[in-house]
Amino acid sequence: MARYKKLDLDDLLDAAYEVIISKGAHALSIGNVAKAAGVTKGGIQSNFGTKEALIDALFERWSDDLEAETSELQSSETEPSDPLSLFLLATRKLHSRKPRQNAAMMFLMSQNVEHREAARNWIAEKIDRFNLSGEQARQARLRFIVLESLITMQSMELTTFDSMEWEEIFEDVERLFSVEAPAR
Repeated sequence: MARYKKLDLDDLLDAAYEVIISKGAHALSIGNVAKAAGVTKGGIQSNFGTKEALIDALFERWSDDLEAETSELQSSETEPSDPLSLFLLATRKLHSRKPRQNAAMMFLMSQNVEHREAARNWIAEKIDRFNLSGEQARQARLRFIVLESLITMQSMELTTFDSMEWEEIFEDVERLFSVEAPAR
């Protein structure tokens, strides 16, 4: 009797990101992910069951990766002092480590109402977490939106800026908000 090879979930999720990046979010299917991963459809179905569960796993991994990046920064001695700076630095670091993941998730979120609603709720939760009021809250909200928008533009390769130019842009934005740009 043949023994089945245990499939690595990270490899399967990476294959799903590649399908989204190379063919578009509309092409995300059990069959296309199986083909990209070099496994059978049954291998994908046995790990995720449905396309919707695969999508949920992609969102969960993205969230877990961001939380891990945030935790790593919190344990370092150079962590930013305020929660917003910590979050934004974690987001930038995750993007620089996994740019294709961010790009794929941006494409995926734009595909349907449910994903856009989930993104809106996620953004609202993040902004609420900073627990600020008055002018401070307005500045924090604007900083959050500007930096997240820049990361989205960078992820989706909507400009021709190289990595050095992006670093300068991020530093310039931080300077505009009178926040010392965090060390990378």
